[in-house]
Amino acid sequence: MTIVINKEKYGHLPPEDVREALGLLPIWVHEFNVLGEDDIVNFMKYRYEWGLYEFNGTVTDTGAYKSEHDEDEDLDYIATMKTKEGTVYFYPYAITALPTRIGKYHGHFITRMD
Repeated sequence: MTIVINKEKYGHLPPEDVREALGLLPIWVHEFNVLGEDDIVNFMKYRYEWGLYEFNGTVTDTGAYKSEHDEDEDLDYIATMKTKEGTVYFYPYAITALPTRIGKYHGHFITRMD
């Protein structure tokens, strides 16, 4: 349940900058793990309180976020956390990939929570 910082891409940032970039999101993922909830998408929707808009991008084999728009550059993840569903990826701009095996979201439900 520990957070793993992408040192290769973001290791140059001071810890306080990484904490600011991640905000409350790792705390909520930790709560999901501790409480033993079943659906991380619904849990995060509840914690965020603003609803979750699904992005149509994908998570690559290296963990990068690939937008549905060809003109957008891939985003390297800032950090990851493990859950029973798989790996959560945290990206710049509060883009978050939530792992899930439920319904149409098999793989990752990608959203922005800022």
